Amino acid sequence: GKSLAQAQEEEARKLYETMKKAYVKGDYETARTQVAQLLKDYPKTDSYKRSKRIESELSLFDQPSPVDAQTHIQEWFTENTAMSLDGNLGWSKGTSLVVFWERWCPGCRTHMPDLQKTYERWDARGLSVMALTRVTRTDTREEVAAFISEEGLTLPIAKEDGQLASFFKVQALPAAAVIRDGVVIWRGDPKRITDTDLKSWTQD
Repeated sequence: GKSLAQAQEEEARKLYETMKKAYVKGDYETARTQVAQLLKDYPKTDSYKRSKRIESELSLFDQPSPVDAQTHIQEWFTENTAMSLDGNLGWSKGTSLVVFWERWCPGCRTHMPDLQKTYERWDARGLSVMALTRVTRTDTREEVAAFISEEGLTLPIAKEDGQLASFFKVQALPAAAVIRDGVVIWRGDPKRITDTDLKSWTQD
């Protein structure tokens, strides 16, 4: 017959699949319950290990965002800065979409024009959109600035010191977080954000 470990892995995989489906569908409550179950019953399985990134994203939901975000911004690459946010980047009022990206990341490069469109369409409707980079690996600030100008990006883009990426548990790029009135209400892959999401985040 099957070993105990195999049997556990099978059960864990079922939980993982259910959790992943719920997560992709936006049913975060169910996804959270399943992750907790995986951790409790099958902590040594590969399926639990695979769920860790989603687990860390889900753990940010309903958490207060950093109040000292402003102090971690080292420079703005664009004329538009996110200074309008109540005079600081404590994300205290309204809704903000923050995307973490790097120039060397192919997925980020293809996503940035989409993010620019989101900014153009939703900024006036009360969604502050901004992109944060740490300028890592072999990138230089000149290369980042050149990319921004080549792509005609005007949304607020800044370099941060890494503290914000670490607070938002960024493990894969691009990564996004949505903050409403100082509380994280969503964390995930920005490529999965739909118009329905944007509408629901900007409604009072």
